[in-house]
Amino acid sequence: MAKADFQGLKWNQTLWGLEPTWSTSPHPAAIAELIKSLGITNASISFLAQGAFNKVYTITSPGAKDLILRLTLPVDPGVKTLSEVATMEWMRFNTSIPVARVLRYAESRAKIVGFEWILMTALPGKHLADVWRTISYAAKEALVKRIAGVWAELFRRPLRGAGNIYSSSEEGGRPPEVGRIVSMQFFWGDHIHQDVSRGPFSSSREWLLTRLGLYEYECQASLAKYEGMERGGMESDDEDELEDAERTLDIVARLKVVVDKIFPAGQNQQGDEASLFFHDDLSNRNILVDDDGALTGVLDWEGVSAVPRWKACFIPSFLKGKPRDVKPEKSTYQVVDGEPCDLYWEHVLEYELTNLRRVFLDEMGRLEHFYFRLLT
Repeated sequence: MAKADFQGLKWNQTLWGLEPTWSTSPHPAAIAELIKSLGITNASISFLAQGAFNKVYTITSPGAKDLILRLTLPVDPGVKTLSEVATMEWMRFNTSIPVARVLRYAESRAKIVGFEWILMTALPGKHLADVWRTISYAAKEALVKRIAGVWAELFRRPLRGAGNIYSSSEEGGRPPEVGRIVSMQFFWGDHIHQDVSRGPFSSSREWLLTRLGLYEYECQASLAKYEGMERGGMESDDEDELEDAERTLDIVARLKVVVDKIFPAGQNQQGDEASLFFHDDLSNRNILVDDDGALTGVLDWEGVSAVPRWKACFIPSFLKGKPRDVKPEKSTYQVVDGEPCDLYWEHVLEYELTNLRRVFLDEMGRLEHFYFRLLT
């Protein structure tokens, strides 16, 4: 197997932790050459957005619909792109989730532009975050029920084992085979270089213990770095790192006891444990809607893994927030430049999300009893 190429990726330590950055940026001329090599002529290329791992561009050409080109950092070289493409295609053919169609891709950085890339169709609509205040509450309820519907679709298409897929085909009616996991926890910072199993995992126990092992490995490395040093002579940052490592190791040890109780070793299990796809970042930035609030697209399928069914029994990210059961009265809030202050809108959001969480749970209870039993 060829050695993984991480060139172009740099991890920076910030006040909030590690952050992936581009040590080299894609050159505009190389991007233009790539697009031309794909048979797209007279194209206009404009920068659209940048995420944690990606730079996204809109490709416009005469007489054709806009396309999206996404270049990605090599956080998990090759496999992240391959898995994402397979997952998106599986979603398109096996669910009603509106997902972009992948046109071309390269899982190798050796293709003109120097980074892995995916060329896909552009989805219509606007980010839910940008139009939340302008759509009616009834439309929000309908959207939540639609999301619950596609959530339930995934429950009805189970896989086996925890990990990622690399082919969207279902030969003989069987679900695709689950392979090596591509997950942020497994490739974040030095985790990608740790000598741990990357699956597929046959059980919740194996998956959880491996995840705990990532932190254990990291903490042991910190302890080894300061072995033999007197705390009194250490820099404050070094002492903090050492104390964090000791505290985390204690938490890991206690969590292992919990895993042993809930998922004991030798538990009778026939074959790999049932699993399903779980989009753990279904935020209001990854949901597209039309002007009426109807769902038009779901974004960000990188690192979407098949996980044990209980792990998927959570509220979608865009519905999370502080509970608020009493509707805010506009007259009790300050007015700034003729409009209610930001605090009012913050409380309205909390109130709406509180009610919409109930809508989601009620709909999931109607559509998928397994989800409802585990969550309640």
